[in-house]
Amino acid sequence: MTESSNNLHETDVRSPDPGAVNPAVPITPAEQSDEAKKKRRRIVTVACVALAIIVVLLLLLTQCSGAQRVELAPEQDVSAQSLGQDEEKMQADEGGGAVNITYSGTARIDLAAKTVSMHLENPSRSTHDMAIELVIVSGGKETVVAESGLVPAGYELSTMDLSDSVQLAAGSYQGFYRISFFDPGNSEKAYMQSQVNLDSVTAS
Repeated sequence: MTESSNNLHETDVRSPDPGAVNPAVPITPAEQSDEAKKKRRRIVTVACVALAIIVVLLLLLTQCSGAQRVELAPEQDVSAQSLGQDEEKMQADEGGGAVNITYSGTARIDLAAKTVSMHLENPSRSTHDMAIELVIVSGGKETVVAESGLVPAGYELSTMDLSDSVQLAAGSYQGFYRISFFDPGNSEKAYMQSQVNLDSVTAS
């Protein structure tokens, strides 16, 4: 009896690994190029998103630091005296201001008492309060030797304290007042500063 040729054969049938590459179907150079392009696009997309996040954070930090840079008026100077005036305010553009300053062209520094004798008035018709710095110029270098507190509109100032850190020799100096202005409504410092030159600053 001859053996039947209808023998049964057995083989394994497995579901292919989705990540496996079928060796019978090689990847063409075109497909490799497409895959590389997709990877580059993903990298560029991630980089762009990261850059956008960084830019937003920097803008937020800038706004926060800008808010912190708002300078408010100092306390009223204890030496400031009322002029006893009640004048109509000067005309000024909306959002602006107008200040009329009366001052003496000389300042005298008492080195022993560490005080500055001077005179400056901020008339009541001014729309802004002010604070001043006395600056001397020596050897091309500017040095702030005294700073006032707030001199409101309608007040005058005749004396300031010499800064503790300042070391001056007796003599005559060139100098000027650097004047900062403050809105009496919200106490915020105005953008503009003014400078008035003095005829002489004498230290003795």
